[in-house]
Formats: sequence, structure tokens, C-alpha cells
Amino acid sequence: MTQTKIALWPLHRTAPNYLAANTAVLKLRLTDPLSGTAKEVIYRTPEALTMLGPLQWATAPAKRTTTGTYAFAK
Repeated sequence: MTQTKIALWPLHRTAPNYLAANTAVLKLRLTDPLSGTAKEVIYRTPEALTMLGPLQWATAPAKRTTTGTYAFAK
């Protein structure tokens, strides 16, 4: 099988991307080289969501991770 990905939603590079529920974002075309048959699968958002862009990732505060030491009693 060969696959072809086609973006259906142009992502904004400098602003958040607001997507409504059931928005088509990607089309995947699967083609069988032996028989020539093709199948298309369309990926859709299950619910409304906001996908942040690189500008938001760069300005977001870093997540803090903590490590702890534990003492076990005998």
C-alpha cells in the first residue's frame, strides 16, 4: 500500500488554530499498487479545540518537574 497525506486545514504559524467540532483536518489516501484500488480516510476533530502554535509554545511557562527522595523504614 502506498499512502498520500493531504492537509485539509491550513495551520496558522503565528496564531492559535481554532477548530470546530467535526472539522476535516487531514485526508489519507491508501492505494494498492497491485490492484489500483484506492481508499480515502478523512480525519476529523471529535470536538471543538484550540491547537496552539509555535509562538504560544515559545512564550508558555516551562512545566516544572520535581523529584523527591524517599526514606523507607525497616
